[in-house]
Amino acid sequence: MIFMTKKEYAFIVLLVLLVFSCKNNTSDNSDKAAKVLPQDTLTRMVVNLEIINLRAEPGTDQPVVAELKHGTELETTGAISPVNTSQMINGMRREEPWVEVKTADGTQGWIFGGGVKIEGAQNTPVASVLRKERLAGFFGPEKTRQILQYRTDFHSVENPRDLENVFIRGTILRDSLVQKISEKIEITNHDRLPDVSWIEDAMPGFTVGMVAEGTRYYLFQDYGKMSAWASTTTEEEDDAFFEFMGFVNAGQDLESFYPVWFEQTWDYGGYSLLGEGQHLAVLNKMEKMMETRQLFRNPILKLKMKLLKDILNSPTGAYGSSAEKITEEIEAILAAEFNVLSKSEKNSLAIRKEQFSEPGKFGLKLNLKSAL
Repeated sequence: MIFMTKKEYAFIVLLVLLVFSCKNNTSDNSDKAAKVLPQDTLTRMVVNLEIINLRAEPGTDQPVVAELKHGTELETTGAISPVNTSQMINGMRREEPWVEVKTADGTQGWIFGGGVKIEGAQNTPVASVLRKERLAGFFGPEKTRQILQYRTDFHSVENPRDLENVFIRGTILRDSLVQKISEKIEITNHDRLPDVSWIEDAMPGFTVGMVAEGTRYYLFQDYGKMSAWASTTTEEEDDAFFEFMGFVNAGQDLESFYPVWFEQTWDYGGYSLLGEGQHLAVLNKMEKMMETRQLFRNPILKLKMKLLKDILNSPTGAYGSSAEKITEEIEAILAAEFNVLSKSEKNSLAIRKEQFSEPGKFGLKLNLKSAL
């Protein structure tokens, strides 16, 4: 048996702790070799920060080779660092690797991935790796897998049924991403907004826009982009659907929280346009779509429920028109005998029509359009 003094024991414990501390160190100075992606001569990048340091090796503590200004064009060598660095850039936490690049004058070094934007070809080896790392650092590995699968499927669309599938899946996926976007991006300076173009690249068919009086971002369906993709298929069902969605959104390409049957008066609300014929017009188009088309039925029925909610249970209880005009439109809807409406929905509409004869009793605010 070997006996140690207290000093010898303390020395051994200190040595073991030091070894494990070095082994578990995940700082930028990792001695792991960089990932090298051969045959990537197509990736081009551009600096999208006011100024960023080009360094001799990956890491914020490495020597600065040059200071690069916004708009500087870069060419990649195919090398990417094996570990990521976390940095807050313009209110967005970016956890990304370092990319080896060279400038137009031949200066070579490493640049933080969160400070550059990919230009031109988007599916090169370097662009693909950087995209995956960006998404994983922001959304996590499982959501990244879903996003990349959606992106692949979107760009593989060949017919309207394919597009219907990715539209529905993309909508569900989007709904699970917006909370993360809201949580991880803090808008503090509108003169220095974060780059969100990489989110749009990963989610084709969507556009990132500001909401809540410019305090947070939201991922909107972009019917212009969807319609452009639909035009590449031979059938017309997808074209008709996105044309319909454009009509529902008052002729705008971007999805709106407030459809054509609602008048938005501020960021968080407004009043219903029931009585001006918009609800009837949308139902007419829905009826034709459901009679002649087999695809996109679920999104259409979901939209029908939103329209009925505006008539039967408006969140604000506020309407722009008079009781007389509102009653006329509901009567026209009932007279049309739309197949897209169930018997119980028609009964609910008939009951709602009667309530407009006593608006005060049912908490209905009318004639708001003339009051403005």
